[in-house]
Amino acid sequence: MTASFFFIVNPAAGAGRGAAEGERLLAAARARGLSFECEWSRGAETATSFARQALRAGAETIVAVGGDGTVNEVLNGFFLNGE
Repeated sequence: MTASFFFIVNPAAGAGRGAAEGERLLAAARARGLSFECEWSRGAETATSFARQALRAGAETIVAVGGDGTVNEVLNGFFLNGE
């Protein structure tokens, strides 16, 4: 992974507002020339899986875009087997 930032966006967050907020945030990142990668969650626990993959690939900063459930899933990705 060469990107400094890894965004995990939940498009269903906020009764569907997550998609628009994700697009807005990604556009702002592009406009600032940030190096980033992004995945869009597709259901339960996909954000956890994306966070684990990003960490294994060497992501420096992981950004959760969504509500408290998305943040919880992303944080769970930092801990394998409850550690």
